[in-house]
Amino acid sequence: MNRHAPATERRTKGTRRWPGCSSSLWDDDFGPAFVKVCAYFPYPAKIWVNGHEWAKRPAAKVGIGFTELSNGFASCTDPNALQAICDRLGPGTIGVFAERWWSILPLPLTGADRAAGYWWQLSMRQVEVSRTMVFDAPRHARGFFEALVADNLDIGRPEVIELIFKRGQRRGRPAAGQFKTKIVTYGTEVNVNAFYRHSRTKQHLEDGRAPRIETVVNDPGDLGCLRRLPNLDELQTRARAVNRRLLDTERVGQSCALASPAFERIARPTLTEDGRRAPALRFGAPRVQALAGAL
Repeated sequence: MNRHAPATERRTKGTRRWPGCSSSLWDDDFGPAFVKVCAYFPYPAKIWVNGHEWAKRPAAKVGIGFTELSNGFASCTDPNALQAICDRLGPGTIGVFAERWWSILPLPLTGADRAAGYWWQLSMRQVEVSRTMVFDAPRHARGFFEALVADNLDIGRPEVIELIFKRGQRRGRPAAGQFKTKIVTYGTEVNVNAFYRHSRTKQHLEDGRAPRIETVVNDPGDLGCLRRLPNLDELQTRARAVNRRLLDTERVGQSCALASPAFERIARPTLTEDGRRAPALRFGAPRVQALAGAL
């Protein structure tokens, strides 16, 4: 996240280095984090925190037992209580973190500058919202994920990715970014990335046992949200809906065998019990596809 700054900040963003104060922190509430403040006017700042790391600390304090993933939870003794803790993470919590470290770290702006109205305001630069499905048997998770990769190599096509994000292109304006699917291999693990404007959804296998869908929002405007931190709750809600629609789209794609009874009910004429004939429907029509998915 970075503060909302005037247009002169764009020149600083375009440089290859970020000169100034860079502090890697260990916070009592958030664990590992960092704060970077550029030494050049208008002094843009970057703050990074991890919501999973934050949730682990209050969970441990109230006695909730859990097994960790690299970036999440594999299991816990009280899922409802843990979910309630995760839901508490919002703009206020992050704002308190920023104010606490602004009062500790050396800054180019002083208390007199703040009293005169010159200070930072937090905006969302990159937000990642994930959905993790933990399998009891890791071999089932790997088999599921490998089939998912093989069947969804074209998930980044415009007609598919716009359906997942529920946002088309503005008329009369060129598309920002590219619509594509990118497969990246890290060692033996595969990441599937589907790009939409400045943002993307990515899928990977977490710790060999938990397929994860993660929407990475690099521009809140891609989801119709404003950048300021108070809009975080709305952005999270919309990003979770993206994760859900991606999973729904892939679920429909996994049940499309032509020999299934659902296909026969739609694509062949039938005779009802009272003797009335029901004609066949054209399989490629959008409404017919929607009916097949519902059945």
